[in-house]
Amino acid sequence: MYEYSLVTGFAHNKQLAESLDVAPASVTEKIKRLVSGGLIKRHPYGQISLTPQGAAQVKRLMRNYYLIEVWLVNSIHYPKANVADLAWQMADIDDCLAEMLYTQLGEPNKSPFLEPIVC
Repeated sequence: MYEYSLVTGFAHNKQLAESLDVAPASVTEKIKRLVSGGLIKRHPYGQISLTPQGAAQVKRLMRNYYLIEVWLVNSIHYPKANVADLAWQMADIDDCLAEMLYTQLGEPNKSPFLEPIVC
């Protein structure tokens, strides 16, 4: 959802289902929950977009994800090829812990894969 919204500002259920390799019905159910949680908004023609609350949540998760990538690669020397999946599993951390990790890592501005870490 986030990646599609960067390009056009919107995504469609079909795009998400195809990129996640899941049934469209699965995406529709998840979208309903995200709409009711105030994270996504529905628009005409089947378009969906992040709400300001949803965008803030994505920004927080992306920052944490990149910080965890830095920690895995630079601090514990985890193989780069295996970092992405593990970092996603660990990305939903407390904001206080994320700040401590950021400081401990020397306030990095890029992930090991050269993605910018936005504060």
